[in-house]
Amino acid sequence: RMAGQRVGMAALMALAWHAAGSTAMVSPGCKHPVMGMFGEMCPRKRNPVKNFKSLLKDSFRGQKMAIEMVEKEFKMHMFLDSGPTMLHFSGPSGTGKTYLSFLLAKAVFERQSPSICGFLELRMNFVMTKVPPSERPNLIEKKLLRPIVDQLAVCPRSIIVIDDAQFLDSDYLRSVRGIYDDTSPEIMCSTGPYKNKKWSTRYALFILTSDFFMSDLAGSPSVLKQGMKQDETIRIVRQLAEKHWGKESFMSGISYLVPFLPLTPDEYISIAKILVDELQTKIIEALEKLQKPLEKIDWIGSVRYPEKLPSDIYMKLEEETKRFGARPMKNYVQMRITSMALDIAEELIKNGAKGKGKSNVPEWVEGYIPFVPHVVKVINNVYISRSGSEMIWEIEHLSKKHFYPRSKDDL
Repeated sequence: RMAGQRVGMAALMALAWHAAGSTAMVSPGCKHPVMGMFGEMCPRKRNPVKNFKSLLKDSFRGQKMAIEMVEKEFKMHMFLDSGPTMLHFSGPSGTGKTYLSFLLAKAVFERQSPSICGFLELRMNFVMTKVPPSERPNLIEKKLLRPIVDQLAVCPRSIIVIDDAQFLDSDYLRSVRGIYDDTSPEIMCSTGPYKNKKWSTRYALFILTSDFFMSDLAGSPSVLKQGMKQDETIRIVRQLAEKHWGKESFMSGISYLVPFLPLTPDEYISIAKILVDELQTKIIEALEKLQKPLEKIDWIGSVRYPEKLPSDIYMKLEEETKRFGARPMKNYVQMRITSMALDIAEELIKNGAKGKGKSNVPEWVEGYIPFVPHVVKVINNVYISRSGSEMIWEIEHLSKKHFYPRSKDDL
């Protein structure tokens, strides 16, 4: 019976692909396209603007001016199909340019595992500025045209990000004119399964990010200041864009520019708090991966930490944030917490309270699984803090109110 169901499902999927006029080729940004209710290969959520505001509230801090500008353009893009939407996010490193783009995609697209179907991020680099003219057409095809076309062929309403666009000169930008030119909203590549055909860019959202605030580009890493007014900020960013690309470049256009300002200490501390709060989710994910077959694990504890921990993290990395924004904090917390979550999950399973009882799994599956023995319930709290340069943790057993000091070295 199961084999027959699989054959039937395969037939339905084949019909779906044929109806969409697509091929088996999947673009780099959309690893697993699926059909939506109305025939979209990358199904979208309802209420994307509301979703975006909710995500901002939960996981984004700072950039009030940029958010207001992006929200307006995002609403117009979602409700009007008048042409391609292109935005130029420009500001210092680590101020949220790429992450805000990611949240836009997360708010729009339904399928998000293992990657967001409908979101493509292309990273440019310094090497592109040193490529000789004879090799540029191949590089443009490989780094820009081909991946963009592959993405649009599967998901015409994609969100496509070109990171670090300051490494692209006018030749590169002219090759992707279709992402911003509403008089000719189309793009074409010369290799791959979708070659030599013009693909519409009308329904996609394109975001180019740039950082002119490195010392070799702007002359000073502190050209923008916290608390600057919108007009002054746009004027500074526009001058740098004109210096880099020329006054006639679309990258210098006021209608496209979204400036990002340096973050304040309070905003950095709020970001550190968000990063620490994610530990609870990471522990639950680790528990799910460590559980035995047919054994259910319910962790009904919580992660706690001293109120000053986010501030401690920021103070430790304050000098690095002046150059790289929030990235050093993210790296610091991830490097310690990702592995820490696994250590904590292993300790919870080892010493957590166990209670016997039936699970929701039926007592038979195809006649050979007799009974699911018990359910494991972990009822411990986790307490994390900093000691010197190290993150440490301990487990509080709720039933006995007894502390078990633990660190990675003690295990």
